[in-house]
Amino acid sequence: MHAAHYFVGAMMYVLEKPDTLAYVIPEEGATMYQEDICVLKSAPNKANARKFQEFMMRPEISVLNTIQQKNGTVNTKVPALLPPELRNDVNINPPAAVRAKLQIFEDLGADLKVYDRAWTKVKTN
Repeated sequence: MHAAHYFVGAMMYVLEKPDTLAYVIPEEGATMYQEDICVLKSAPNKANARKFQEFMMRPEISVLNTIQQKNGTVNTKVPALLPPELRNDVNINPPAAVRAKLQIFEDLGADLKVYDRAWTKVKTN
C-alpha cells in the first residue's frame, strides 16, 4: 500500500482503476483543492482576460471542465448539471461535514521563507 498527496486530476485515475487506486480525505481534514484563473496587473488585454474568466464560470462551460477533470467546483449551478455518478460521488463533492474540515492555503507573506528553508533542508538531507 502506498499513499501520496495528489492534486488536480486525481479522480480521473481513481475512476479508471478503482480496484487499485482510491482517494481518501483524512478524518482530521486536508487542504481544499483550489484552482485559480488570474489576471496579471501587467496583462496587456485585461478586458479579454475577464471575458475568458466569465466564460469559464458559465455553468454550461464549467460543467464540461468538471466532467473532464473529475474535480469539484465552486460554481453552485454545476452540481445539478453533472451526471449522477459525479454529482453523488463524495470524493468529488464532499458532504458539508467533510468540507468543514478542509482548509484553503493562505498567503504566508514574508513567513513563506521559513517554510521554503525548512523544505529545502528536508530535500537536501
